[in-house]
Amino acid sequence: MKNCKKQYHIYLYFIDKYIKKNFPEIEVIYKTLGDTGRSSRIKDFYKKQSYPKCDHCLVVANRGIKRRPDEFWNKIRSVTKYCIATISANNSEVSREDVLFYQIPSGKSRKFKCRLINWCCEPLYCKPMQDKTKINILIDHPYYGYGRMKKIDQTLQISNIVWNWAKDKDNVVVRRFCKGGIEVVNEKNFDSLEKYEQNNGLSYDEACKVYNTTDIFFVTHAECMGLVVLECAMAGALIVSPEGFIKRELLRNVHHVKLDNDFSIDKMDHIINSIDHAKSRRKVLPFSWENGVNTIIDTFQNWNLYKSKLVWNNIHRSLKIK
Repeated sequence: MKNCKKQYHIYLYFIDKYIKKNFPEIEVIYKTLGDTGRSSRIKDFYKKQSYPKCDHCLVVANRGIKRRPDEFWNKIRSVTKYCIATISANNSEVSREDVLFYQIPSGKSRKFKCRLINWCCEPLYCKPMQDKTKINILIDHPYYGYGRMKKIDQTLQISNIVWNWAKDKDNVVVRRFCKGGIEVVNEKNFDSLEKYEQNNGLSYDEACKVYNTTDIFFVTHAECMGLVVLECAMAGALIVSPEGFIKRELLRNVHHVKLDNDFSIDKMDHIINSIDHAKSRRKVLPFSWENGVNTIIDTFQNWNLYKSKLVWNNIHRSLKIK
């Protein structure tokens, strides 16, 4: 994980880890995916590919089947005896896969071919290691795209308020994700930002070291899924988020404080007093990669029971962990 920066590469690492740990009898074969798209070049690439015969196939890539040409689907369908599955953040788009494993508990809870595996994180990587003599505050990076979400980004506003609150406190460190990694917020940069570049920052190992020493994590822009929220919470951080930036189906499972539109320095005392490392971790412990992988393998091992219906009673409400 020292060089791993991409989300689905991280997924693959932990899926592999927990299959080997809990299901040693299962033989796993790996095949690198080609590009997405339907150009002649990409179609020709998949026509030339060969895939080993297998009982089940898991495509670990966002919209892994939907975004690839028929040539890819036809090849894997011809060599897969039973279930072909994919993983995605939500269940809004279902393609030809037999099962879509999704992570955000929203939309229809009994949607055909969709099984919830929930948010997934690794408790052994993300764990509380805070310095009790300091308060470490982590501010998320600005939104890297365009349009409405760019306009409602609050990175500068939050950075300004938090730094002005912290600047005369020796025991407070304010850090912020930035282009290329992480920076300490100070008098020179609190009111300026570089354009953020996705997948050009910290490796997973490096990021976890930051999460593990964080007391408070400020969400600054609207997120599709917000895995950093889960990872920081698993490491014991209090999550602070403006209204609507994290889907309520996810945020309600996290120890958090909501930011109102009138966020100001005088709200910081309430935020500081809400820090509870043990509670933050306890509430999200069920959202582990081990549990997610168990659901995936249950689907494969019991395929003969599931294949005639392909509808699951997915739980979309909060887990009510105190």
